[in-house]
Parts: sequence; structure tokens; C-alpha cells
Amino acid sequence: MMKRKLVQNIVFLLVPTLFIAGFGYKINLLLPRDQVFIIPSDFEGVLIRVFGQKDGTDSQYEGDNLVYRFPESGVLILESERPATGGAITFYFEDSLGAREFVKYVYPTDNLLSLNQNKKYAYGALNRLGLDGEDEVRYSTVIIGKLSHSDSLSEISNSLNISRILKEQSHE
Repeated sequence: MMKRKLVQNIVFLLVPTLFIAGFGYKINLLLPRDQVFIIPSDFEGVLIRVFGQKDGTDSQYEGDNLVYRFPESGVLILESERPATGGAITFYFEDSLGAREFVKYVYPTDNLLSLNQNKKYAYGALNRLGLDGEDEVRYSTVIIGKLSHSDSLSEISNSLNISRILKEQSHE
């Protein structure tokens, strides 16, 4: 009788604990995470993240941070859907030895004329929806470059053809 009562108490405590732990884990996966963009140190152009692609790469993490490590092309094809938004986003140039240099994100409301026009910044981030044939494609862009090049880089960003980009990436 005593043994049966002990087993009941263990089950009574263990089942809810496991349920709560599992539920908490699931909730943790849905919470916004800080996002870190790792960019080749010599990159200047438009970074493109393409989401929900079956041939894309898996999400990478450094601690709790979701990390996007961009190739030289600046195009990162991801298997995962767009992450929950709300966490901080930071940008870093990374050299061949792994040393990182912070890249400041500038907003249109910043006093852009007071900034060094020949230094590279991140700016112009957009979430987008495009078509690849009849399939909708979710992707996002952000410009990495000198403010003195902002007109030409913005023009490139605004004229992107996601279908063509996906075709080019599948041939690499």
C-alpha cells in the first residue's frame, strides 16, 4: 500500500512537471530572439534572406541568438520561416580569421549628413513578398554600404527579381 502511494505521488508530481517543461520549451521556440547578421568583411550591396525554402540551410544559433551567416554573394537561402520579430538585430563584418567588427544600422530619421559618408553602414531593411512562378516567396533585404553609394544601392534593392535570384543560387 505504501509503495503504491509513493508511485502515485511520483506520477502526480512528474506528469505535470514534464508537461510544463515541454510547454515552456515550445513557448521558448516561439519567443522573439535577438538576430545577428554576420557579413563578409569586404561586402557592399544588398543582403537577402529567403525564407521557407526546402533546399535552404538550417537556422544557426549562438547561445539564444539566431545567427545569419551570409556568403560572399549576400544571398542566404533558409529552410526556416521568418522568425518572430521583436528581438534586437545587430550586424557584424567578419574577416577570414573570425574577427568581428560592429556595423551600425542607420535609420532615415538619423542625421545622415553628420555621419561619415565613406563608412559602411546597414540601412534600408525591408520585409518582402515576391513570386517564383506561382509560389509566394517571403524574403527580406537590408543594404550594407557607404552612405555615399546609397542611391545606387537603393536602386539595386528596389529592382530585385527574387525568381531570378533563386534560379542563380540553385546553379551555384
